[in-house]
Amino acid sequence: MQYLGDGGELKPEKVGEIWAGLAVLQKALKKAGHPRPAKPKRSPKPMPGQVGLPLES
Repeated sequence: MQYLGDGGELKPEKVGEIWAGLAVLQKALKKAGHPRPAKPKRSPKPMPGQVGLPLES
């Protein structure tokens, strides 16, 4: 068996099957009332002209 990490490739038909399966799974989760995963909060962007602190020593 060859894994994708070992340089293996998927055929376009298989890729289509995988995406179709993911779409069915997404629809089933939504129908069952599961919320979408929350996006991680990003730190605010520094104001223009503000220099960041060097954190590496």
